[in-house]
Amino acid sequence: MHKMISNKLYFENINLVFNNEIKGNFIRLPLKIIIELESTNKSINEFGVIIKGHNGKDLTLLGWDGIPSSDSLSLEINPSLLKHGDMVNKEVNVELKHFGDFCLAKEVYVEPTTSNDWEIIEKNAVYFKDYILHQTRFVSLDNDFICYVNNDNNLFCKFKIKKIVINDSRDDNVTSARISEGVLIIVSPLENKSRAKPSKKTPKILQTSYFRSCFYALKNDEHDTIDLTCYINDTLTASKYNFARLTIIQNPMESTDNNKSKSIFVNIKHSKLILENHISLNNYVHDTLLLPVQNGYRVKSEFIDVDHWSSPSKRSDNIKILANFSKLNEAITVDTNAVLNHLLNSKSDVLLVNGMTVLKDNYKLTFKLVDNLNNCIIPFINFNRKWKSNIETEITRNIKKIGNDYENYHYDYMNHEEDILNEEQLAEIIKYVSSPALPSNCILIEGGTGIGKTTLVNKLKLRLTLNSHQYIHYVDCNNILSQGNNFKVDDLSKLIANIVYTAYWYSPSIIIFDNFEVWVPKKERDNPGANQNNTSLSYKLSIQLMQLVNDIARINPLTLRVILTSNSKNSLNNILFEKHFICKVWSLKVPDNSKRIALIKKYCEDLVDNDIEFENDNELLNLAVKADGYSTLDLKILMDRIYYQLQISNNSSANKINGKCNLILNNSIVEKALEGFTPFSLRNVHLTKNTGVGWDDIGALFEAKQMLLETLEWPTKYSKIFEKNPLRLRAGILLYGYAGCGKTLLASAVAEQCGLNFISIKGPEILNKYIGASEQSIRELFDKAQSVKPCVLFFDEFDSIAPKRGHDSTGVTDRIVNQLLTQMDGAEGLDGVYVLAATSRPDLIDSALLRPGRLDKSIICDLPGKPERYDILKSITSTDHNSKKIKIQPDTNLTELSNITEGFSGADLQGLCYNAYLKAVHKYLERYETVKVDQKTEKEDVLNGVQFKLVNTGLKNLGHGDFQKLRQRIQEYFESNSELQVKNNASDSDSSFASLLISTQDFYEALKDTKASISPNEYQKLKLIYDKFRNDRNGKMPSGEGSRDVGTRSSLM
Repeated sequence: MHKMISNKLYFENINLVFNNEIKGNFIRLPLKIIIELESTNKSINEFGVIIKGHNGKDLTLLGWDGIPSSDSLSLEINPSLLKHGDMVNKEVNVELKHFGDFCLAKEVYVEPTTSNDWEIIEKNAVYFKDYILHQTRFVSLDNDFICYVNNDNNLFCKFKIKKIVINDSRDDNVTSARISEGVLIIVSPLENKSRAKPSKKTPKILQTSYFRSCFYALKNDEHDTIDLTCYINDTLTASKYNFARLTIIQNPMESTDNNKSKSIFVNIKHSKLILENHISLNNYVHDTLLLPVQNGYRVKSEFIDVDHWSSPSKRSDNIKILANFSKLNEAITVDTNAVLNHLLNSKSDVLLVNGMTVLKDNYKLTFKLVDNLNNCIIPFINFNRKWKSNIETEITRNIKKIGNDYENYHYDYMNHEEDILNEEQLAEIIKYVSSPALPSNCILIEGGTGIGKTTLVNKLKLRLTLNSHQYIHYVDCNNILSQGNNFKVDDLSKLIANIVYTAYWYSPSIIIFDNFEVWVPKKERDNPGANQNNTSLSYKLSIQLMQLVNDIARINPLTLRVILTSNSKNSLNNILFEKHFICKVWSLKVPDNSKRIALIKKYCEDLVDNDIEFENDNELLNLAVKADGYSTLDLKILMDRIYYQLQISNNSSANKINGKCNLILNNSIVEKALEGFTPFSLRNVHLTKNTGVGWDDIGALFEAKQMLLETLEWPTKYSKIFEKNPLRLRAGILLYGYAGCGKTLLASAVAEQCGLNFISIKGPEILNKYIGASEQSIRELFDKAQSVKPCVLFFDEFDSIAPKRGHDSTGVTDRIVNQLLTQMDGAEGLDGVYVLAATSRPDLIDSALLRPGRLDKSIICDLPGKPERYDILKSITSTDHNSKKIKIQPDTNLTELSNITEGFSGADLQGLCYNAYLKAVHKYLERYETVKVDQKTEKEDVLNGVQFKLVNTGLKNLGHGDFQKLRQRIQEYFESNSELQVKNNASDSDSSFASLLISTQDFYEALKDTKASISPNEYQKLKLIYDKFRNDRNGKMPSGEGSRDVGTRSSLM
């Protein structure tokens, strides 16, 4: 007989039999019940089977194992699950209850039934962690459930359900729930009392509660005396208790730690600052348990009635207090009496617990309490100053360094609070990750090398640990991969899983993956639009992290947050963005001028033995300007170089004051320190430098040169003035004009003279046939310029890169224009990046790029008139023999040349000067060759006409053969001297060649071979275009439709 009420099915008078083949907390149902379950159109696995006795009491709650019972009229159950063995072969009533997602447990607190069960769990911890959820589906308070080990019928352990938490509910009235993957099974240890040493004193436990530890609300006591104190919320029912025994529940993902599993006695205080179900541990509790400073420890608290527990505190004669000082090495000296007096010098009694530990930088102090009368350990005493005579001191040496960073946390927090360069971004990130609702649980912090990402996340970890209840797990990905043979890359998958599961145990948590691009780098491909290789390690790790985090978020979105850091978002695997796993990106920028000044002052003050002083205030400002674009690390390295340069230069001859040298810093020292130093932001960046073109090398173009100075050089040179401007500064200039009129030459002068980093871009570097590749090149280009700011981006032949949209059948240039519009005047705008574009056809450029805010100013480089041509010729030539320009004779008439070169561009005039120089060289070489031939002929005639006279009469008469030998030797002598004479003549010719001067006649001869490069027809055509571009433009934007005029591309005529 059965009946259906709401989401429950009732079956009466069903026979119950035992079946030892059933493994786990399951039951086998008869076929008729299975048929009824399938007819409900609900998942059968979501139905729990409740066996009821004849008195209506629930006996147990189990799940169906998916196998029908052998008898179609009977239920089959494992005999270990039923407390009442007399129920076998008797009829029982069965209730099948549907447990939907609202009945899904998040945490289940269990306790072994016996100490033997606890020993089985300890020996098989790994197996239970992996398979305990495979052997049960439903849990119910005060019910036993079993777990078999390795499918052994004789080896299993029993658990008793103590507490069930559903989702975020902390309701203690939850009696049953369904469990699935992701639920936390928290096992409380159970001591084997039969094997423990007999104790005469047993505490009376008034209440047992489970808390989550937090650090943010920890109060600093007014005195430094030792004290074990914890704080809980004063609204809890446990707030009426003042003493408790604490036990840290071990995280199953971590290795067994005996310190965390041991119990200590503490004082309990109450505060409204503590969240409900949270407990705050002071530093001495952390020391005693050797716990790293973090939030999220799961704490079992047993509140004890001290009045009904006889304490030996009044029998001081029988108590011995052992104070063990463990030093790092023998060289360390510790004044034990001073330390004990400092810690125990309290007017009131101090709770002293056996095993209590105090950690310092160079020693560890541990207390041991012994009852001499009963020869046993005393758990705690209320120590007062009268008991100092009971203390015995012992010292051990050469221990390993053990300690936590509690005091260091507060030291760093107090000393570096104002050193953060990205204070606003830090506050914004903290607010964002603490928000209850986010599009995704992951954010990214990007920035170049040395920009301060690691410093920022460490400060973030510190702030959140001190001021919130979140557990922070920091992972340096680069450091893990650098461990060499001790770490295999294939283990990354397992490592990520352990990190996420550990964070889930301590939840709510935040995981920080620093330098994450080392683990999941982007695969560089010719085709950025191609799919990632699904077999690559980077892709697998990215998918694994996303799945783990998303699975946890489905249970509770507030449980876990992930923060990634990377040099650039483009260096991470694309799948992280394609799946919208990263919901927000923060970009760290290099420090501005005011922050650079503050950093320089700080680095100068941090010197221990010396003080750096600036020669005057301008030296500090100049140094900050020269370090424009430097990251924090670059500034630190530069200041170290300056310091060493000061030491080398012996500028410390100033007086020593209080043992410190005052080092005077001037501009020459800075210049020496900057020699050969390349900041991180400029490494691997191809910059255009040393073009050899200055402003004086460019003739005419006065308006263009002035405009470039005002736009590019002044904001950097006079930064204090321009910082007060409330409007956005001009950041783009378009140079247009006839070919050869100085557009590219002006850009070369900017690279040489303005003191800005200069990047020149060619069209083929940007254009790419793959979809999305060209836009990515534009983004990377502007990101690169932003990283090395102040920087000028120079686009030559800009009309080929950014033509009007709608005229490209492939759509590539349209997308480039769209990306340029976004980069040049997007939401963020340009900061320290200037765009300089040059073109001969400004009418072909998309009009949206020409509005103010993008290419603000358009400057024409027109054909030079007579005064401009004269100025150009003067800038190319010179009458000074020491000048590097082309040297001309003093009587050369440049005015006449400027008159007869009408229609010549600047490049044409430069070509004219070069041709005139070649004419002069030809004339010189002709004269030089004629002189060489004449000198050779003269030397041969002299040699043939030599007459010899014998001056030594004492010799015998020489024969004809002897005279011939003597003549040959004399001839060799003349030839050697003639070669020397030729060399001298050659050197004379080189010096005369170097002082070669160009005459007016050379220019006239060169004019016969040099013509204007711009024809009259082309000039008239371009002149109409430029006049229309300058005068006929209005504010009307193009409609995007093609022209309908006859002869145009979209016309049918």
